[in-house]
Amino acid sequence: MYDGKYIDTALNSIWNQKIQVHEVVLIDNGSTDESLNIIKEHIDAGHPIKLIQIPRCSPAFARNIGFTKASGDFIAFLDSDDLWPEYKLGIQLGFLGSHPNIQMVTGYICYFERLNSAGTAPEENSKTESIFHVHVGACLYRKSCFRRLEYVFDTDLKFGEDVDLLLRVRELKIPFTILKNNMLFYRVHPDSMMSNPDPRKASDFRLAAFKSLKRRRSSGHIQEPLPNFSTFLESNDESS
Repeated sequence: MYDGKYIDTALNSIWNQKIQVHEVVLIDNGSTDESLNIIKEHIDAGHPIKLIQIPRCSPAFARNIGFTKASGDFIAFLDSDDLWPEYKLGIQLGFLGSHPNIQMVTGYICYFERLNSAGTAPEENSKTESIFHVHVGACLYRKSCFRRLEYVFDTDLKFGEDVDLLLRVRELKIPFTILKNNMLFYRVHPDSMMSNPDPRKASDFRLAAFKSLKRRRSSGHIQEPLPNFSTFLESNDESS
């Protein structure tokens, strides 16, 4: 979290899940606004927040710290300006429970501009778009998934660290499934990192792709293409 003016909505989307959340590791990434006061209100209300305050750093670095402090068997990430549909964790945990070989589950992302009055979902007449896109906020991981990975997020990357993570998951053939539901409400606003011009956006995505090619070349798998995302899409048998 950095200057998280939307943090209250993000946290409420966690408490509104259909299943109880027992731990939230919240990284205060050098915020300078009223975010801390809002977080303390949630803590005072009895919510299970483990607050970690660190100097300003990249999302990859902050997420890595959060991962090391998490104690659960399942890991999910949420940016302070986004929110989860209230069914997200229930559906994803249920799927992992019935598919013990699957290490990660993700889904579609709904991009939106305005929330409804309850602050739980996009406004009915708001401009929205639901697509599959690589975003860590839509995922739920077994913690055991990361035992096969050399590291969680690549701190060389300011942008595209979630793309890099999924590339490594695919390279190692770690089984995952893309569910046919929106699993993240992604807020489109002018203050987000992705909305602001930064030459590192393009260069970091190229760097993630280059590192993937380098790993595959060194492992002797450069001639073997990574499977298309459509091969990971939830089948009708799985959803029934």
